[in-house]
Amino acid sequence: MKKTLFLMMMLGLVTTACQQDGDSQNDSSNDRTVSFHPSLGAMTRATETAFEQGDEISVYAVEGNGTLKAVDNYADNVRYRYDGTSFTAVQTGIAVGSDALAYYAVYPYSATNGSTMTFSVKGDQSTHANLTASDLCTAYAAPTTETNVALKFSHRMSRVIVRLTGNDLANKAISLKLKNVQTQATANLNANTFEGTGVAGEVVMGLHSTNTYEAIIAPQSVAAGTEFLTITINGQEKVLTLENAATYASGRETSYEVEIKDDNTIVVLSGDINPWGTEEPTPTPQPGEGKLMESDKALEVRLMGCERVGGVLVIDYTIKNVSGQDMKNLDLSLEGDAVDDLNNHYNNDWYGSYYQAVGESEYSHDSRTIQLLKSGAVKDAHIKLLGFDPSDKAEYVTANVKVKSDNYTFEKDIISFFAIDITDNRLKYGGIQTNDRKLKYTVTSCRMDGSTLYLDYKVENLMDEQLMEFKVKAEAMRDDADNDYSSDWYGAYRCSLNGSEYTNEEIVSNIPAHGSITGTLRATEFNANAKNVTATLKCSAKNHILDDEMLRFIEVVIQK
Repeated sequence: MKKTLFLMMMLGLVTTACQQDGDSQNDSSNDRTVSFHPSLGAMTRATETAFEQGDEISVYAVEGNGTLKAVDNYADNVRYRYDGTSFTAVQTGIAVGSDALAYYAVYPYSATNGSTMTFSVKGDQSTHANLTASDLCTAYAAPTTETNVALKFSHRMSRVIVRLTGNDLANKAISLKLKNVQTQATANLNANTFEGTGVAGEVVMGLHSTNTYEAIIAPQSVAAGTEFLTITINGQEKVLTLENAATYASGRETSYEVEIKDDNTIVVLSGDINPWGTEEPTPTPQPGEGKLMESDKALEVRLMGCERVGGVLVIDYTIKNVSGQDMKNLDLSLEGDAVDDLNNHYNNDWYGSYYQAVGESEYSHDSRTIQLLKSGAVKDAHIKLLGFDPSDKAEYVTANVKVKSDNYTFEKDIISFFAIDITDNRLKYGGIQTNDRKLKYTVTSCRMDGSTLYLDYKVENLMDEQLMEFKVKAEAMRDDADNDYSSDWYGAYRCSLNGSEYTNEEIVSNIPAHGSITGTLRATEFNANAKNVTATLKCSAKNHILDDEMLRFIEVVIQK
């Protein structure tokens, strides 16, 4: 069951001060600062029911839906300490104004905590202090102007429990130690990801309760045949080897039951994997929160981006198999409509605008089937929404992918991207709006020669491989007086690549890896009084699926 810790962030009236190293805050004219109070009863400790007196946390605040930055947030790494009743700032607290703030919190406090950080568990967890210091917990609260804000903390490392059974154990000197386990993890608070770094070592387990031992390790996978656990009985070491590969996931608890016989031989009776702590209902996500991404526990899904490119929206994500077994014929299919916050629907029927691709496969409404080996990953899965929000006002989007495998039954068969924030870095006027994030376009000149317009540009290939058979075709052109220049048979609009003849047909050229080509748009009998020009080219390539097939030249200024 998943354990969460609850805190209430209560706003009190105290005097603010200047920023100080390690306890930064943001000045505010209303002199209100945040304090933290638990919403549960008496707190005991971080690894059990909640916090204990003296525990310290790092708190960050960002304005609105902003991303937590490495530095220069609204408030950075403000140090709060629990006094048995509430969390109060060690020095100066976070000043709150009238604007909504989002909060990130990290336990335990460290001066090196941040939006991305490295966290190490203790090598000897036989003491209470070292065990709790190994229990990385984080929380996030959506932007709010409320004076009472709930924070739910979740465990981010992985816990191992070993329960011993047998006769006369109390009269035997017993100690347990994990071997060949990763003790260091990288954490990304924006992506909400926590992964082992590969640094391996040993961890001495602590006594959890009578004949039950525990240790906290970094999220990781351990191969079959690895020496994993050493049990020392009256000075004699017994080493246990993993019979099967095991995954120790973030926020999960793996338990083993081990029998020690009278002659001190050892038998592993069973193993089990469960969420770490007490199950709480899944919170209803707030629109635009951009933080909730649900999937089955057997799949580790990471959102890599949600970005407008040209006239489309592209969602990039990865999937890792953490089930511990191969998944045969894993089927990915689009589920229902994608919906933005303006209630525009993008459907996946034959004529719809909702597509997906895996790897360099073509985008399609159809399902995609892959073979996903244990610990294997899909590094480049994509969802594309065509004709996305012409008003340019949508701020977030929701989309779902259904998963099915021939040999694995998912408890949750939907990967849900709920209310994920949209990034829009597009050029809106005065140049070329790229149609692919792996290509760079630059206008080199836009000039009149008599009554003919020439718009010269350069295309750079940012990839490590040659872009083969890059094709362009003139589509449409108009000037700022709304005069149209047709690209049909008798029209004025033509294009060229690398000095080729001007044509309204497709032109083809290869672009070397990290190389470039040049192109020109030409329009005859062009309006001499025009100040700028807008045009489109239809593009494609043989070995790379472009984000958007349409390349847009937007209000490019004509040099006089």
